[in-house]
Amino acid sequence: MIQVGQSLLDTFTSIEIQYPEGHGAAAGAQRDYQPINNRVTYRLKDREARADAAAGPLSLLGIRQAGALALGYNRDRYATDIRVDGEGLARFCVVLTTSGALQMRLGGQQPAVGDRSHGLIYDGRQQRQFETWDDTARVMLWIEAARMERALVGLLDEPLHVPLAFASHIDWSLGRLPALRRTIAYFVSELGDPMGMTGVPAALESFTDGLVHLMLNALPHSHAARLDRAVAAPAPAHLRRALAFMHASSDQAVTIADVAAAAGCGTRTLLNAFRRFRDTTPLAAFHDIRLQHARAALLASDGTDSTRAIARRFGFTNPSRFAVAYGRRFGETPAETRRE
Repeated sequence: MIQVGQSLLDTFTSIEIQYPEGHGAAAGAQRDYQPINNRVTYRLKDREARADAAAGPLSLLGIRQAGALALGYNRDRYATDIRVDGEGLARFCVVLTTSGALQMRLGGQQPAVGDRSHGLIYDGRQQRQFETWDDTARVMLWIEAARMERALVGLLDEPLHVPLAFASHIDWSLGRLPALRRTIAYFVSELGDPMGMTGVPAALESFTDGLVHLMLNALPHSHAARLDRAVAAPAPAHLRRALAFMHASSDQAVTIADVAAAAGCGTRTLLNAFRRFRDTTPLAAFHDIRLQHARAALLASDGTDSTRAIARRFGFTNPSRFAVAYGRRFGETPAETRRE
């Protein structure tokens, strides 16, 4: 379950929506909210709630940036009609409801409902309307549309002929969507930790890449069928040659240019092939192959060679980093492997 505590909210750029005192039943509270480049209009649905509106803010809006990602948080005290107008942002927004429920309308589309079991996704450039229940809170993950589109082009290895668009309703129980929900929950928890992953730019960048690829593979969208065909397609010959060369050269110092030459293609073609058919990079693939060969050598060792010597043979010159990478890959330490 996603938890957004007060200590995390204190780090957000936030505004509170107050109901305009003395206005009639048809009046609403309207605010420009610069972080999402929109004008937001709030109108309470219940007359008794309008009478009680002076007791505190109607709604809280907050957002915090983290690299190419941003985390938003909204909470409404009472059932409210919300209209969002304006230019908006070229970002996709995934909505996870943490309490209550809401209904979203995008243009002429059928309304979609978000609750604890169902999420929503929309393009921040779209005008949209929400109808919330009493005490509704939701977390919103914003991610740059251009980044999503670049990743999709890399996976498809061809330009997009139609814009990337997602189906607005998300059933968190289907396919890879539970994994996506857990990944977003992890991001929220790390954002709330002063010593967490989001404070390390390189780690945040790698996490964002993984999140983008998971979203493209988990969420229904306008290019999902093409992406499925691309992933299912057999690996091309130059990729197979590259992998064979990596296995044969696992104990040698080679460059990506060396791998491309052995594969009979350019480095750009090699990069695209690994991204499209293996969802990784040549460097990461070679790192994994070296770990596999190091493990095989540890299993075959009669004790003559030390773990450090075997690691160095396959390019791992730092014993501590080798142990960490090995543990992440195989779920055990090199010493535990040697005892098998």
